Amino acid sequence: MKKAFLKWIMAVLGVTSVSSCFLYASPHATYEAKGRVTDEEGRSITGIQVGFCASYGETDSLGNKIYYPDGQPVLTDTDGKFSLKVENYSFGGGEGVTIGFIDIDGPDGGGSFQSKFVEQPLVQKKKGKWHDSWDEGDYEVPGMVNVTLEREPQE
Repeated sequence: MKKAFLKWIMAVLGVTSVSSCFLYASPHATYEAKGRVTDEEGRSITGIQVGFCASYGETDSLGNKIYYPDGQPVLTDTDGKFSLKVENYSFGGGEGVTIGFIDIDGPDGGGSFQSKFVEQPLVQKKKGKWHDSWDEGDYEVPGMVNVTLEREPQE
C-alpha cells in the first residue's frame, strides 16, 4: 500500500512538473544596447537609470504613454555611458524596443532631468540555438544610442 501511494505521488508530481513547464514557457531572446546620456550642453550625466521598457497602450492623465520596466536596468557611469544587456521575454521578434532614461537621483548626478523614452530598431546578430525553439536568438540596437536629456523646469 505504501509503495503504491509513493508511486502515485511521484506520478502526480512528475506530471505536474512537466505540465507546469509547458504552461509557463515563453519565447525569449537576449537584447543589447549601448550608448551615452548627456545634457543640452553636451556634459555627461551620471546615475541615469537606463532600461528596456514595455507599453501596454495605457496613458496617464496628460495622454502620455505609460511605460513599465522590462528586465534589469543599469545606471550611466561617470562618462554618461551605459551598456545594457538582458535576457527576457520576446519584445516581438526583432521589430524594435523602447529604452527608458530616468533620473532617479535628482540633483546628485549633475542636475534634475526629465525622463525620456526612445524607440530603437533591433537587428538580429545571432539566431537561436535550436530551430523552432523558444530561444529567439540575440538582438542588438545598432550603433550607439546617444540621448540628450532636458533639465526639469525650475520652480
